[in-house]
Amino acid sequence: MIQLLHRGSSDAPLWLAIHGWGFDHCCWQPLVQSLQAQGADLNLFVVDLPGFGADQIAQASNAGAWIDTALGFLSVWIAQQGRPVNLLGWSLGGQLAIRLALRSEHVDSVVCVATNPQFVQQKNWPCAMDAAVYRQFCDAFSANPEITLKRFAGLVAEGAALNRKALMSFLARSLDAADAGHALSALKELDDRHRLSALSSAHWLLGARDGLVPVALADTFPASIAVEVIEGAGHALPFTHPDRIARVLQAPTEAAG
Repeated sequence: MIQLLHRGSSDAPLWLAIHGWGFDHCCWQPLVQSLQAQGADLNLFVVDLPGFGADQIAQASNAGAWIDTALGFLSVWIAQQGRPVNLLGWSLGGQLAIRLALRSEHVDSVVCVATNPQFVQQKNWPCAMDAAVYRQFCDAFSANPEITLKRFAGLVAEGAALNRKALMSFLARSLDAADAGHALSALKELDDRHRLSALSSAHWLLGARDGLVPVALADTFPASIAVEVIEGAGHALPFTHPDRIARVLQAPTEAAG
C-alpha cells in the first residue's frame, strides 16, 4: 500500500519513504510534521511493506520471496510515475532503497537513515550486528513475536532521549508474523555493500549512539557518498531528528532554487 502523506506542487520532487523493520508508514509522521512546518515543496509518498501495517495481502515463502515481492511492487510504482523518484529509507527500508536505486533507471537519489548495507557481521565486515545476537533475536521472534517486538522497540530507543513506550505506539499497527519473520531474515540477505559506488546520488544519516548500526560504518563508504553522523542520536532518527531529515530531502530543491 502506497499513499501520499505530504503534498507539494504538481511538479515538485517525488519522494517515496520506506519504513524499517517492525514499523509501518506511521513512523514517518514526525517527518511529515517537519515538512509541513518548513513549508517543503515536495511530494512524500509512504509505503507499508509486506506483512506490516495495511499490507497483509499475501505471505512470502522465505526471505528471498519477501524481497522479490517488496522490490517488485515498489519497482512497478516507481516506473508508473513517469518521472524520476527519490527514495528515503530507514534501516531495512534503506537496504531496499539501495537495491531499487541500483536496478531502476527511474531513481534520482537515495537518502538512507540508520541503514547498514549489510546488517549482520560477515567476514571482513565488523561494522554490523553480531551474528550470534542476530540469530538469537530471530529465534526469539519466531517463538514470541509480540514480546520480541516490544524488546525491539527498546533497542531502537537506546542511545537517544526517547521514551520506549512512546516509540511502541509507532510499531506496526498490525503485523503478519510469517512475513515479518522473512523481513527480519531479509536484513541479512540484502547485501549491496560492494556496489555502493554505483549509486549516482546518495546521502547517509547515522546516529553516533546507534546500538543496531555501528557508527564506525561511516568510515567504510566510498567518497562519492555523503555521510553525516548525528551526535547524541541513536537508531530512531525518524523520531528524534525529523527536522534534519526534512532538510536533507529539500537540499536538491533548495540548491536548484
